[in-house]
Amino acid sequence: MNFEQPPVKQEQNEKEPTKTDKILAMLDELPFAKGGRAGDMTNWNKSLEVLSQKDFGSLDEFVSAVRIELDSKQWIDENRPKKIMEYVEEMADLIKVWQEKE
Repeated sequence: MNFEQPPVKQEQNEKEPTKTDKILAMLDELPFAKGGRAGDMTNWNKSLEVLSQKDFGSLDEFVSAVRIELDSKQWIDENRPKKIMEYVEEMADLIKVWQEKE
């Protein structure tokens, strides 16, 4: 007699992540999500204020404005603007993919 159990299908666990899963994963990587230096937080908050008052004609225009805004500040952690731009660019890529599928 063979008492071996048939292999359990793990299709559900092996599915490709949904768009929502990808976005949530990106948000988990958000710079400052786990804190940051006070001066850099102030820079980021000031940048957000400036950017929120502008009207952007396109996503690329927004990404460019973020880059310019970040470059205009002096950062305690010199890698901070690079990390923020990486995040912004990755989010922009996700948005573009989403727009193409719409």
